[in-house]
Amino acid sequence: MSVGTCIFAGDLARALAIAGASDGSNWGAIARMLGFRLAAEGGEPARTGAVMPESRGLPPIGECQPASDRARESTSATIGDIGELLEFEIERSTAPPESIPPASVAPEETSAARPIALAPLFNALWERGVLIETAGTSRAEGEIAVVETVHLIATGEPWRDLPREKIQSVSKGCQILIDVGIGMQPFVGDTRQMVRAMRKVVGAEHVRVLTFVDCPSRGVLSEAYKDEAYRAPDNGAIVVAVSDLCGGGPHAAIREAEPESWLVVVRQVRDAGSTLVVLNPYPPDRWPARLAGRIPIIYWDRATRASDVRRTRRRFRS
Repeated sequence: MSVGTCIFAGDLARALAIAGASDGSNWGAIARMLGFRLAAEGGEPARTGAVMPESRGLPPIGECQPASDRARESTSATIGDIGELLEFEIERSTAPPESIPPASVAPEETSAARPIALAPLFNALWERGVLIETAGTSRAEGEIAVVETVHLIATGEPWRDLPREKIQSVSKGCQILIDVGIGMQPFVGDTRQMVRAMRKVVGAEHVRVLTFVDCPSRGVLSEAYKDEAYRAPDNGAIVVAVSDLCGGGPHAAIREAEPESWLVVVRQVRDAGSTLVVLNPYPPDRWPARLAGRIPIIYWDRATRASDVRRTRRRFRS
């Protein structure tokens, strides 16, 4: 008998009708097979509920019990009246429920609390190429120049080193001049980001950063916070000035220098054998006219590409 299943009087009656002897000799055996408990021999059965009609000769309803209990019953029990019906069901026990504490989740930041991510003024996809074109110098450090090499071999001319293709090289490093004047105040974060990118492109040990107000001719501040007069590099390195050339910011702002003061810096850099390149975050209509024709000025904007920088610098070299 499966768990939770009971055999009732109808089942017993059906079994007796099919397999029971007419004289009732095997009724007791059939009843025990179906799990009914018999009353003691000669005693009165415990009657509960409905009783089978006497005309049918059926015993009273007995109790349903598990198969394990039926197996332990004595087979010598006397056939007699069947006792009351037992409903059998195994009690199922489970562990007491436990409350699960809620997970400690940090409150979600609102959009007002999140800091705004600063997008670089140079497009991230083009930034490396733009900075190489800005701070690089044309040097014969590329692959072997096949045409020139074949020409040397064919003509039998003496040569010590194989000719190389010219590339934009940053091996000489660069000097970065950072303008902290009033016109450049809105671009402080962009300037710091650009300096970090330049250190990755050129190499941190080959980059020297100096700060000034409006024009470096009035003195600069070193990375060790030491005031000193400006000196251009004498190894041919590029000087990259990040400045508005005294043309940005409020028109009524009091300046520490005039745009013409940059002509002194241009002369210093040229006399030292180096080249000055200016990154200006303001549009070309804000550039001083006298400087636009004397200095290669690069528009510091997300639309600027490496080809734009190359074209501007080539125009001033010619």
